Amino acid sequence: MRNRNCLFAVLIAVLIVAVSLSCSPYTIKSDFDSEANYAGYHSFAMHDQSNLKTQAPLVYKRVERAIMTEMKAKGYQEAASNQADVLIAVHGSKITKAEVTVIEYTYRMSVNDIYEYEEGTLVIDIVDKRADELVWRGTATGVLHDKPGQDDQKVAKVVGKILGKYPPKS
Repeated sequence: MRNRNCLFAVLIAVLIVAVSLSCSPYTIKSDFDSEANYAGYHSFAMHDQSNLKTQAPLVYKRVERAIMTEMKAKGYQEAASNQADVLIAVHGSKITKAEVTVIEYTYRMSVNDIYEYEEGTLVIDIVDKRADELVWRGTATGVLHDKPGQDDQKVAKVVGKILGKYPPKS
């Protein structure tokens, strides 16, 4: 009996570690037009259309503030949309995912664990205003956690990681 309890405790510990490892904070990716003249871009404006703006206005405000902070730190000037070199558009989505783990620790007994979570994706597009073409896209995908009070810091950190890849090093 003692061996079975010990085995069960070890299996639960492995399960907890496996679940925590599979839920890494976020994955950052970017893609860009290698022929764009990034050195010629000096000003930016937020594009007025966004699904985030209507579906999650508070999240959009946080993202917009973080983008403005990052772009200004990179030396870009904020401008009116009709005078900016680039327009920045923001998109977001979330889906519910489930992770199922089955642990069989005797021939008669098994443990089924279902871990349901939400995964979100934040997309930041940078469009050359004159050419009206997408020149850069950065994304962050990761598990969403509901921890009120930390949203501003989390959004700023994720936006900083995304825009850390802009402008691209060609």
